[in-house]
Amino acid sequence: MFFKKKPKPVEAPIISEGRGQYRKRNPRVQPLEAQLKVTGWASLQVELLDLSVRGAGVRLPFAQDRNLKIDDIVELVIGSMMRNEIAAAARVANVGRDGETHVRYGLEFVNLGNLYSQLDNFYSRHFNRRRHLRVLPALDRKIHAMVRWNGGELRVPVFDVSESGVGLVLTKDSAARTAEVTEFDIELRLPGHEAALRGNAHTQHRSPLHQNILLGVKFDMQGSGGWSAHLSAIRAFVEQRATEMALWEKKWA
Repeated sequence: MFFKKKPKPVEAPIISEGRGQYRKRNPRVQPLEAQLKVTGWASLQVELLDLSVRGAGVRLPFAQDRNLKIDDIVELVIGSMMRNEIAAAARVANVGRDGETHVRYGLEFVNLGNLYSQLDNFYSRHFNRRRHLRVLPALDRKIHAMVRWNGGELRVPVFDVSESGVGLVLTKDSAARTAEVTEFDIELRLPGHEAALRGNAHTQHRSPLHQNILLGVKFDMQGSGGWSAHLSAIRAFVEQRATEMALWEKKWA
């Protein structure tokens, strides 16, 4: 193995969800180790703070900082003990100070198909792989949804989309209004699809998301308000966004 020194794990926020944790903290019992590879630099061991199939948080001292900028493409190599390593191209999504001596990078994986192909049962648990691929809306094509229930309605941002459901961003006040609601009528419009998509959905989880609440809902594919009629449109959108994300990998290649 190329890993020599194991940094002490730093506690990072955990966000729970119906199928497990949205972003898992690096476990202490069988920790994962990571290397950051940047074109023009020697590879560098970094501290892996958290991880999901969508991205990772890493931490390194200022003295070793590669001065990455948002949208830069890097490669993150993750390993554990004697297992085969996972190598994934990633886009720098955010940069920030972590205390007085370190910098923290938020990385978004840009070729999920390639990543999925490397995941065995062991790594799938750490990457929190879902049954259906989820994609984030583009920053310049934000999606909002009308959420209705018996007694109220809200217009809220869509955090992510899959063919089985969506994640909705609620303020704490909005979350309080819907705290006892388990079934919603959801209406949204996907970029590139003119007609509004509408149907019933059921609450799957409520998770902290920065200063807000992430409400995960599952589409009702069976009932009278089912989403089965919209499945092709949703799949087309998910595939398009996955392709757009994969294009970032060309910069790395």
